[in-house]
Amino acid sequence: MSDNELRERCAADPDRAKVYTLLCSALRTGEITRPDKCSRCGVACVPHGHHGDYSKPLDVVWLCPKCHGYVHRKARVEKSLRGVGCLVVGQEGAMEPILLKIDEVAKYIGLNHRTIRRMADRGELPVVRIGKSLRFKTEEVRKFVEDLRAENARG
Repeated sequence: MSDNELRERCAADPDRAKVYTLLCSALRTGEITRPDKCSRCGVACVPHGHHGDYSKPLDVVWLCPKCHGYVHRKARVEKSLRGVGCLVVGQEGAMEPILLKIDEVAKYIGLNHRTIRRMADRGELPVVRIGKSLRFKTEEVRKFVEDLRAENARG
């Protein structure tokens, strides 16, 4: 992320700006140190500081850019699912499809179909390939969503 992008994001979100300032100060003074690898995948890099909770500015998880993006995508999916029931699945008397099309999964999760396709291509979301078509098992989509909720609940 460039300095200009960071400034724009901080201007749009004052809490993020305060946390970013505190984190930079703590790094400069040596109060905390940046590790040399990602805490999620272990890849050697200059990791980004990720805050699960802005009320704890020095409670940071150090992630490589790829993992940092993944964590934020998962958080967006979880946020889009709160209080939204886009697909009736598993209710009494409702017919439940075994395989879902990409557009159905996108609507259920609340993301663009291209994002769902990229997540499937990266292996983040289990997929069944039928020729060039992608299909998603209803149970696996449900498990993916539950895993997101569980991970976000843990922090």
